[in-house]
Amino acid sequence: MAADCAHLTEVDLRAEIERVMPMSIPQRIGAYGSRGFLARALWIAAQWQGLQQAADACRSTLHRAYVKMGETYTRNPTIEEARHRVPQLGHVLAQSLDAEIRALDHEAPW
Repeated sequence: MAADCAHLTEVDLRAEIERVMPMSIPQRIGAYGSRGFLARALWIAAQWQGLQQAADACRSTLHRAYVKMGETYTRNPTIEEARHRVPQLGHVLAQSLDAEIRALDHEAPW
């Protein structure tokens, strides 16, 4: 997305606007009203709009993740509670690993 934004800043529309600015008002109206200029301006506006929508969706998703992380953090045990739970969790993990190893050994062709 950042690369797309950078690309939009390099579009030569600004240079064309600066080239036309010194012209007379009727010439400027003609240049800015040309189909090519209008098409490029609309294309750039559409790209900016698309990037804005993508950025909004990204911000919204990041905000939801941040809120979820905050909710999860509040449910974390205290240090003392965690130390108390370590032996139990270690035992459960060891049993899970043993079961997984037995299943792999059972599937092994040798």
